[in-house]
Amino acid sequence: GGIIPRHASPLFLDNRLRVANPRAYGGAAYKAIIRDVQRNLDKLTSQGLKSAYAQVVKAIDSGNTDKLNRAVYVATQERTRYFAERIARTELARAYQDGFMARWGPDEDTVAFRWKLSGNHPRVDICDLYANADLYGLGRGIYPKDKVPLIPAHPHCMCRLQPIITGQLDNETPVDRITDGGREYLEDLSVPDQEAILGVKGREQVKSGQAGWTDVARSYSRVTMVSRLS
Repeated sequence: GGIIPRHASPLFLDNRLRVANPRAYGGAAYKAIIRDVQRNLDKLTSQGLKSAYAQVVKAIDSGNTDKLNRAVYVATQERTRYFAERIARTELARAYQDGFMARWGPDEDTVAFRWKLSGNHPRVDICDLYANADLYGLGRGIYPKDKVPLIPAHPHCMCRLQPIITGQLDNETPVDRITDGGREYLEDLSVPDQEAILGVKGREQVKSGQAGWTDVARSYSRVTMVSRLS
């Protein structure tokens, strides 16, 4: 309620609260709505949020108004906690990368940086492409020091960089192959993984040639890493 605002329940769940009485709403339609809610719950990676929202669904099923009110209160509090935690984790990662760039950016023996996925990387997203595509002809996930994509790449991003020292690469002369390198990596992925990075419509646009992957990839940014430290 202060710096971190109190967050309401998510839209997909909030809309379902209007039909909280299954007997009044009708069996088949009610079950269809609950299935839709469950599909959204299955997508969540935060166990706290998933558990809190599941309790709302159970309370709706019970038809007990007091139980429902308690469940909604817990869910909205958990959502507020989640937002606060997300900000803290993301800013911690941003501060770490500031220090990394300030330390290794000016180092003359450091010729490039390698993008490393977090060990807790939960699902396929733009970070998988950053870590595995050869976008500059230096190798998979390796970038010239002034061409590193922005970290954190998205909320909760915990990826990091690794310095590459002179002599570690067979070729130290970068070549811009962002379009081709990204496309090569994407073509080797399954359809669901392509859609996770590009979106369903975005994948169709890239496949048909209507757009390049950089135009539609979720969380892709042309902004490069620069330390905020002097």
